[in-house]
This record gives sequence, structure tokens and C-alpha cells, in this order.
Amino acid sequence: MLRRRRLPRERLLVLAWSPLALVEIAGSGHNEAFGLLFLVLALLALDVDRPLLSALAATAGLMSKYLPGLVALSWARRYRWGHALAGLALSAALVAVYLDASSSRTMLLSLSKYAQLWRFNETLFAPLAALLGSHAAAVRAGALLTLALALVLAWGRAEPVASATAVVVASLLLAPNVLPWYALWLLPLLVLRDEPAALLFTGTVSLAYVVYPGWQSGEPWTLGWGWRALEYGPCALLAARQLADRRRHRIQSLSKRSTGGTGLSWC
Repeated sequence: MLRRRRLPRERLLVLAWSPLALVEIAGSGHNEAFGLLFLVLALLALDVDRPLLSALAATAGLMSKYLPGLVALSWARRYRWGHALAGLALSAALVAVYLDASSSRTMLLSLSKYAQLWRFNETLFAPLAALLGSHAAAVRAGALLTLALALVLAWGRAEPVASATAVVVASLLLAPNVLPWYALWLLPLLVLRDEPAALLFTGTVSLAYVVYPGWQSGEPWTLGWGWRALEYGPCALLAARQLADRRRHRIQSLSKRSTGGTGLSWC
């Protein structure tokens, strides 16, 4: 994929040398690595114009974590109905392997508890929950907003890596629970695309671990807004600076085009 984009192979170091990947995958064994594998395979299949293989890889990723499914929705116009049906058939087959009397009652248990109870290190979820008045309503609203973003990106046929990055960032900002390993989803995308704010977040997200000393001493499992300001604030400032730079470059480009590239608007 790097070769097709004419990018240097050294960009793989963004992932290979990431402290976040070393701690959360090599050190802690979080199974995000499994979903990431299928997400990258889905991207690769799109790159080589194999949408059926991409849909199947995204479905396999969805069976491990829900985020590859949301990302694949942002690529929806790159698939045909047959590809979607093949994905549904694969997901049904994978679920059927594990389906029995007990699993049918517990299969979605952790997801339901997530929607009802889990809350830690959140950002935009906090005002959303305050506005809607309940945790569950805010979870549903955050999911719908992320889903809507994915569909808008699909409608505009946004570049696949860019749309995947946008969906991952939105899911992190709107989630009720953001643990450090959730940022792993950014790493393979950052190998292919420069997003300095997202790259910075893969480092600052580790500040969430300062919750442990207090929690082990009997305090609530919560991270103060001061720590969250240190975690998210520099990333937000860098993202704002990047957006301002892009806007300035776009204006300069349009100005040069309108004056024939001379920069002399009075000629």
C-alpha cells in the first residue's frame, strides 16, 4: 500500500516503533490487533480493486470489534449489493458456529453493559449525556452521529484512508469509554496518512493510566478533567492549527489560480 502511494517504507515505523503498540499489543495482548489485521486487509483489497474481498475482510473485522464495520460503511459506495450480501452471509456463518442456548442470551451482554454503565476518559460524550439526560441515550446518539458521518463520507466517496481516520476519530470523541488501547485503531491509518494531531494522541492517551494509583487506593474509577485537558488539549490545538494551515493553503491556491499564477490581481 505504501508502494502504491509512493510513500517511503520507513513510514512503517509509525506502527512498529509506536510505544502504544508495544505496550498495548506486545505487552498487554489486546485483541484490537486481530481487528486491525482485517481492517488493513480490507483497505488493501480496495486499493487493488477487489471490493468483494474488502467487504469480507471488513466483515471479519466486525466480528472481532464493531469499528471495522463502521469504517466499512464510509466506503459503502465502493461496494455493490452482492458484496454486502456476501458480508452478511459470512457474519451469519461465524455467529452460527458459536450460537447455542446460552450464547444467544449472553452474546451481546458486554455490549449492553457498555451502553448502560461504562464511562471513563470521555470528551464529547459528557456534554451529550448532560444534554440528553441519560447515559444510554447519549450512547445511542453518539453511535448515530458516527454512523451518520460514515454515510456522509460514503456519499461523497471520500478517500478510503481519510474516511477511515475520520470515523475512528469520531468514535473516540463520542465514546463513553476511551481506554488507551482504543487509539490503536489510528496507527495503521497514520502509516498511510499524515495526521499530526491523531499521532500525538497515540502518545498522550497513555495519561489515562494515571487513574490506577487512586483507584487501587479505593477512589472512584474516574479521570479528572485536568488530566483530560493534558491528554486531549494539545491534540485539539494541533488539529486546529492543521485545519487553519490547510484553509490558508487552499485560499492561496485559489488566489494564484484566479490571477494566472502571477500573484498580481491588478494585472
